[in-house]
Amino acid sequence: MSLDKECLQNIFLGKTLIFDFDGVVADTHQLHVDFLSRFMSKERIEKALSKSCSEPKPSQWYPFRRQFERVFYYFLYRYSKGYKLPLLYTKVVEAIRANKNPKYLMSMGSKQYVKYILTKQNLDEFFAVYGRFEIRGNKGLGAKMVIETHGLNEDNVVFITDTVEDIMNLRIYENIPVYAVDWGYCRREDFEKVIPKDHILSMEDFEVAMGKK
Repeated sequence: MSLDKECLQNIFLGKTLIFDFDGVVADTHQLHVDFLSRFMSKERIEKALSKSCSEPKPSQWYPFRRQFERVFYYFLYRYSKGYKLPLLYTKVVEAIRANKNPKYLMSMGSKQYVKYILTKQNLDEFFAVYGRFEIRGNKGLGAKMVIETHGLNEDNVVFITDTVEDIMNLRIYENIPVYAVDWGYCRREDFEKVIPKDHILSMEDFEVAMGKK
């Protein structure tokens, strides 16, 4: 355990939890690599998957790009349906089942893709799910949507992610603490550049914070 147990037990206590999906709840790195290898080189895949580990560049939500992404994420969903490996982190699933806090989930994948993977382990009932096209490809906008739609108090919300990009997009909310997990798409040293070290959680830290240990 890298953080003090008593502090960990308090960080999620009584909070509404908003989770990122890929890399936090779902172990989908190899799924993405295998899917993208059908039409991209290994170097381009690694570059694409590591983009979220640095500060994001400003981008526009162009309608034509949105239509392309709908096609891309539909085929990713289709591909995931035939994938044989387990796609959820077992310890994360167990911690989520044991925790009674309200939970929301946001993903840069489609809602259809997310709900399919959750349903495979009967986990869909634990989350209200927001996919890429609901949140317009930005977790900051997604958090705003979740908070306003469900009438949440910003001071009572915690966001849990595995990417630097999410952390930077969520800086529009000064009152929402963001915690990064170190088992996903980005490395601990990536997070140390943008958030305090005590906001970076190992799997054991996460289990304690969720009340599992």
